[in-house]
Amino acid sequence: MIMFKLKRERLAFVMQGGILYYIKEQHLHPYNFSAQKDNLLISIHNAKTITMNQTPRSLSYNVVDNAMLLCLDIDMGSFVTC
Repeated sequence: MIMFKLKRERLAFVMQGGILYYIKEQHLHPYNFSAQKDNLLISIHNAKTITMNQTPRSLSYNVVDNAMLLCLDIDMGSFVTC
């Protein structure tokens, strides 16, 4: 029996100051551990990610600029800033 893995098991995430930011189904979610609350922060609308149906590879957070960098495997390594 041969089995192929079509999706990544681990979501792209980054931890910053007690808050876990992660990408799930084209949306950026912050999870606050102290309040145990999860909500939708922004929706990522990029035609390439939606048509290719691939999950992001990694997520980075810049504290100084308060910006997220989302890295994808599409087109030999694309990125989206949030």
